[in-house]
Amino acid sequence: MPRGRPRKENAVLQRFTSLASGFAAQIEREVRAQIARAVQSEIAEMSRRLFQGGKTSGAVKVERTATGRPRRKLVMECPVAGCKNQSRGPRFSFFCQEHGESLSAADKKAALEARKARLSGAKTSGKGRRGRKRKSA
Repeated sequence: MPRGRPRKENAVLQRFTSLASGFAAQIEREVRAQIARAVQSEIAEMSRRLFQGGKTSGAVKVERTATGRPRRKLVMECPVAGCKNQSRGPRFSFFCQEHGESLSAADKKAALEARKARLSGAKTSGKGRRGRKRKSA
């Protein structure tokens, strides 16, 4: 092996290698940070879309409409107090099979008014459906 001064090409090569490895390490750190931020924001977005914001006792999936609003849960029980049967829908004034056939028209109207009073007392927001003002009777 020859002794003496290192060659000029060898010093330039070492300097270039040092600069290139430093540059590669800097790019790697920046790419890792960008990936971490992207993953974190994607997880936050998915969580926001799937779960209610802070009002749940656990992970509860919420159905949403096309506009992104939470879907309202439909009340599909018979309006007669104490009856837990499923209603037959709006065509039959939401009465179950049993009460739809056995109650008179006056009794049905009274049951619907009583249910309306129960539900209006349970609402917490001041607005009605879709924010419209209700007509006073």
